[in-house]
This record gives sequence, C-alpha cells and structure tokens, in this order.
Amino acid sequence: MAKSYDIFLSYNSVQKDWARAVANQLRALDLDVFFAEDTIPPGGPIVPSIESGLKASRRVLLILTPSSVKSPWVKLERVITQTTDPGALKRKLIPILLEPTKRVPGSVSALKMVNLTDPATRNDEYAFLLRDLEIPDAKIPEPPPWPMPKRGKKKVAPGIIVPKTSSRARRSGSTKGSDGKNMVFIRGDNNIADFYIDEFPVTNEEYKKFLEKEKRRPPRSWKQGKFPAGKANHPVAGVSFYEAKGYAAYAKKRLPTEEEWEKAAVGNHEWIYPWGKRFETTKCNTNESGIKETTPVTQYPSGASQSGIKDMSGNTWEWVDTWAREGDKKVKGGSYKYDQDAARVRNSESHGIASGRPYDVGFRCVIDKS
Repeated sequence: MAKSYDIFLSYNSVQKDWARAVANQLRALDLDVFFAEDTIPPGGPIVPSIESGLKASRRVLLILTPSSVKSPWVKLERVITQTTDPGALKRKLIPILLEPTKRVPGSVSALKMVNLTDPATRNDEYAFLLRDLEIPDAKIPEPPPWPMPKRGKKKVAPGIIVPKTSSRARRSGSTKGSDGKNMVFIRGDNNIADFYIDEFPVTNEEYKKFLEKEKRRPPRSWKQGKFPAGKANHPVAGVSFYEAKGYAAYAKKRLPTEEEWEKAAVGNHEWIYPWGKRFETTKCNTNESGIKETTPVTQYPSGASQSGIKDMSGNTWEWVDTWAREGDKKVKGGSYKYDQDAARVRNSESHGIASGRPYDVGFRCVIDKS
C-alpha cells in the first residue's frame, strides 16, 4: 500500500533551510511530512516521486517568495496539485507568503494566504497555520528562526560566465551557460521575468557530451548509441521530456515555459513566425523545404528572431515546461515533418512525459537573469 502523508512541503533551494526546520518541527508534532530532500531516496526518480507524494498528501504547504514563484519545480508541484484534484484545491493547498512577492499566480492569490512577511504578526500567523493543521493550542511551538533578509547585489549564478568583451554582450546582454552554449538575453514583462535562452537548440554533439558524463541512454533517433554521421551540428531529437530536463539540470539551466519560448520568438510583436507575418521557405526547415530530415542549426540565419535566436521554426519541435493536459507537456516550433502552420509561434502540440520520445522533438534551455 502506498505511503500517505499529512503534509507536502513545496519550496525552492533558497528557502531550503527554513523549510527543513518547518519539516522537522511538524514531524516532532507527529505529522508525516514529504520533504523532497530527505523523502526521495538517493537515485530515486524525482518527478514521479513528487507526483505520487503530492497525490498521497492531505495538505500542500506552498512557500512563496520572489525566487520560488520563478522555480520550475515549485511551479510543477503547484500545477500537479491544481490539476490532480481541482475540487479539493481550497482544502488542500495552503499558500505561505514568506517574503513580499509581486508575481503570485492568480489561482494561488485567490486562496486564503498565510502571511509571514510582517514581523509584528507573523508569529500569530504561524500559530494560525498550525491550528489549521489540527495541532492543539497546547502543543503549538514557537516558529523556527525566520530567514534573514538578503542584502547587497545579486550574484551571477554559479557556472554562468558573462562575456565582458563580446560585441553581442554589449548589445543584447548575451551570456554562456556551463555547457558553453551562447545564450541571448530576453527582457520580460508584467507576467514574465527577464531570462536568457539558448541561441540554438541543443545539438547532437552537445548532447553526446552530456551522455558521456552522466551515463544516460542515447536518444531514440541515434543508432547503436551514436548520432548519424555528419550530424554533429544538427539538433538532438528523440529525447523525452525528462531527458531534456536532465540535460538542463546538468547544464545548470531549465526548460523554458511556453510563455518564455514565445516571448523569445517574437517579443512584443504580433508576428506569426519569428521573422514576421509571412511564411518563407528560405527561413526554416519545414515539410515545404522537401529536405525531409534535420538540418544544421546554423543553416537558416535569416530565420532568426529579432533577438537573434535561431531555428525556432521547423527542424525539430522543442519541449517546453508547460502542461497541455495531465500527463502531457507542450512542444513548440514544428519540425521538418510538418507543414508551415505547425511552425507558427502560437501553435503547439503535446506529448506524454512518461514515455514519449518522438523522433522529431528536441529542446533548448533557459536560465533566469540573476
């Protein structure tokens, strides 16, 4: 019989120490707590464990800070909670505002929130939370030590090297990820924070280095563990959503959301394709090109977005970290197998995340602007 939990703690790495203190306190009060860092065993599958833990938990404590609302893991946990049992959402999900946060998702801000941002009232708010978790007043302890507010300038994320002499860096703020790929700065808006995105999709050669270091299985499109001869600079294809996320974690990045992918493709323009409103066969590799296989990621420079991002239409679909429906994530951009309509920026298809490894789906990564 699957284990059940009283509490699932949803947090990101910045709040990990405080979240761990809360988990330990709740466990001392005889509550079973799912705390990912010590509940998921070494080598255990992360996403399936999170999914089963959320479904098996009576309440979900969602810790909200400016960094957690940007976290793909916290978003994943929130979305799974919302889609698994929408009718029970108000009873199950408890938002905890730990730091003042502007971009709280609308579906969360509509719920009763435990506000721990005011030093004058946060001890009472924390006690209110424990009462809601059915802890008797006589057993309610003092809160764990509150996190210290961070001061000073933000640091660039580890492993990210910002070029100081590149002309592109001076023009657009490009950077390089720890996998050496050039990344282009994209300015966000009211709904999307600033971020960097890979200039090109991840290639076979780049993915090979990941496989050699991490000992993962090769993509479905490779034969006998090797990518086709002469296709080192073609986009990798035939990878699952989880495999794409694995590469992103290895490169200290993440997969883009659909909104980020579209922002990178057309910015604030009402364009149909990254280059404008009219389809042109000379700008991308779709079925109209007649090539019927992948091409080098550098083959269509004239099809770049206004920000200089290449290969966003055609060649291979790209995974994005946005749910289409329960169990399916979206893919964007079309491929060499599909007609021009599939390559429209606002178009999307979807594939199952549990086992889907479509022959014509690859990916590119993003990092948050630190």
